[in-house]
Amino acid sequence: MGQDASSSNELQSPLLDENLDSNGDHVAVDLTTNTAEVSPHLLLPTKGFTPFIAVCFTVNFMVGTGFLTLPWAFVQGGIILSSILIIVSSIFSDYIKDFVLESMARAEAIVPYHNACEDPKKDDDLEAENDGLLMVKERKFELSDLTRVFLGERISIAYVTMLTFSLFMTLWVYTVVFDAVFINVVPISDNKDINAAIFTILYGCIVVPITCLELKEQVSIQVTLAMCRVLMFTFMVTTSFFFPEEFRNIDQVNNFIAPPMYNLLGVSRSLPIILFALQFQTTVPGISKAVADKRQLSGIFRFTFFLCAVSYTLVGVTVGLAAGEGVAQSANVMWKNFRGGTGELTETGEYINVALWAKAISYFVVMFPAIDVISAFPLNGIVMTSNVLDVVYRNSPEKKVSSSRISCFS
Repeated sequence: MGQDASSSNELQSPLLDENLDSNGDHVAVDLTTNTAEVSPHLLLPTKGFTPFIAVCFTVNFMVGTGFLTLPWAFVQGGIILSSILIIVSSIFSDYIKDFVLESMARAEAIVPYHNACEDPKKDDDLEAENDGLLMVKERKFELSDLTRVFLGERISIAYVTMLTFSLFMTLWVYTVVFDAVFINVVPISDNKDINAAIFTILYGCIVVPITCLELKEQVSIQVTLAMCRVLMFTFMVTTSFFFPEEFRNIDQVNNFIAPPMYNLLGVSRSLPIILFALQFQTTVPGISKAVADKRQLSGIFRFTFFLCAVSYTLVGVTVGLAAGEGVAQSANVMWKNFRGGTGELTETGEYINVALWAKAISYFVVMFPAIDVISAFPLNGIVMTSNVLDVVYRNSPEKKVSSSRISCFS
């Protein structure tokens, strides 16, 4: 390859011409910042994410609060059938990820470089090392950019509109989850409306500053919370496996109903939850941009799918079998009275002298949704605002900025 910047600018495409003017439904896309607007420190080479850090970010985006309803979904669709659905859905989700990466690589090839702040030589050298194959490189192509390049401006606007609505409602749900956990566990007032207002403000004070950070500035937070997710899965699987009797309705213990293995009529209730728990493709461009070695992207995302699919299956099977058809829709609430086989039952029906480790697990699992949404909110917020800003400033590329701090726009 080895083309210089001038030759790269001469790349042609049926969808693009040499200027930035509209051409029918398709437009040329300048995804770069104006040279005059770029601070000198932004032109310095930076070290990107390692595969481990990239996996942590991807896990945090995928494993939102939706996984807490997976045991209920497994019971609705049947333990074995839902496990099969998880596997099949993971395979399809992985294929969709490949489509996104390939679209980014194709866009990289057909969208010309426009500014001196971009160095096509660096990317050409990398491509030469890989026999001229299409590759995801240093430029960031949001899904709004990809839909505009390959499908046209109208479809791009329609897509971003639906994506914005979906992500906004997701952010709203995260706020509600945070409020609900703290209102039930540590209420400040007897008035629920006052509690909701206080915890909403508290949540905003935590997540808005994080959302305004670059992804590389969130590494310590995201990695820590990713480890908390692993711990959460471990607690849920092991405790439901070794102490299944504690997750059944104590008042109706003799009426315990085992979950079905197959239930075709329940697929309509289980499949949407499974698909929601596996979606993350909207954040592929952002994480890809941050990864140091772009050649590892496909493997990073595939490993994350495999890891999440195994974790989801273990949680769905163990908790579903333990609780049966009486499983709660939000599984974490079943750990409220977890005692790990310890403690003594009093005449009032309460357990005393419960082991400290059991209490710690109980508090952690019940409180985890509030911890979970602290890391998921910024990632979703950045994706939403990045795509919205691309639409708002698509005809004013000089106003675009490379920093995710513009997420404060939301």
